[in-house]
Amino acid sequence: MRLVDEVLPVVPYRQWVLSMPFSLHRRMARDPELLTRVLGILQEEIRELLRGSTGDEDGQTGAFSVVQLFGSSLNLHVHVHSVVADGTWKRQEDGTFTFRKAPTPTKEQLSRLMARFVARVRRFLPDLELDDEEPLFAPVLPLQGAEPFEPTLTGLHAQQDGFDLHAGVLVQAWQRQTLERLLRYILRGPIVPGRLTEGRRGRVRYELKSPKPDGTTHVEMTPEVLLTRLSWLVPVPGMHMVRYHGVLASASPMREKAVLPAPEDQQEDGFARLARLKMPCGRSKATRTSWADLLRRIFAVTALVCPSCGATRKVIAAIEEGPVCREILEHLDLPHDPVRLAPARDLPQTSFWPAAGEGSQASTGPPFAEEPVDLVDPPWVDEVPVSQCPAA
Repeated sequence: MRLVDEVLPVVPYRQWVLSMPFSLHRRMARDPELLTRVLGILQEEIRELLRGSTGDEDGQTGAFSVVQLFGSSLNLHVHVHSVVADGTWKRQEDGTFTFRKAPTPTKEQLSRLMARFVARVRRFLPDLELDDEEPLFAPVLPLQGAEPFEPTLTGLHAQQDGFDLHAGVLVQAWQRQTLERLLRYILRGPIVPGRLTEGRRGRVRYELKSPKPDGTTHVEMTPEVLLTRLSWLVPVPGMHMVRYHGVLASASPMREKAVLPAPEDQQEDGFARLARLKMPCGRSKATRTSWADLLRRIFAVTALVCPSCGATRKVIAAIEEGPVCREILEHLDLPHDPVRLAPARDLPQTSFWPAAGEGSQASTGPPFAEEPVDLVDPPWVDEVPVSQCPAA
């Protein structure tokens, strides 16, 4: 939430997802410098594309990137999610900045960007050998329960030499709730507890995010294999999983006017600051989010709404003394005895986590907003060798 409220300016954003070839997964997962260099080349190519689209050769861009090491079956799959401002900022003669939105890129532009990117990567990786098979650090048993299908490329999607680039998700400037949901998606952890259940013969079963082209919906493995696969998903020391680029970088001279709150002595609201800077910005002053707002935004629970009349209640006091709380509860004829905790269960436990019930959001994270948006990658990006995907 802090990214949406205080960091990311109010401009449209496009998600760029770069997947690496299988032959680079092991190297990039253990070489932070190599990953940083590849990510830097991607950001430079995106910046040149946006500058050419807006016609501003000196325009500045901004991006927020998250490195993910995992696929939907808890496999080692190195890929990057970059939320890039869909346009450029330009400094005016009076010192202010204006934002110019870029038009939607075409498939031809995306293909040319991919060709330049791969050519630059091959310059410092001349020994790059493509491998269409995923490295098996710990084999699993696939369970097929869906109809097989032939993967195809649709929308803004480009592939070359094992690299895969997808740029089909666009969030408009006014869709801040959608942007927050997108950021939660790319900042999620590698394992979803609601998808992990107890399998047969002491094994564990993990449900995939979406079926593979061969119809695989679940994978089964022993607890030892599960720990082995998870160990490969732990970042090595010195690998930064969250990156800022362009005007959002900490060393950028434009960051203060783009994202940081105004000084405390400037008592102006966000709209006044927006008019002064001529540049979309976040909140004018950093504030602490209340617990009621946290519950509402994360779990869609309106804790302060009265169930009887529908009015919003106001917190007037917080009483923490035990005897005082007991007297108040007794006066209101409410339960006042402390809850007795059940004793700890002996190992082994009969199950891991309960499966998500029908209609539950436990396996998918926070509830979605009402506006539809495609926040997931094509189902084959994380799991299927890209060389098997036919051209669009």
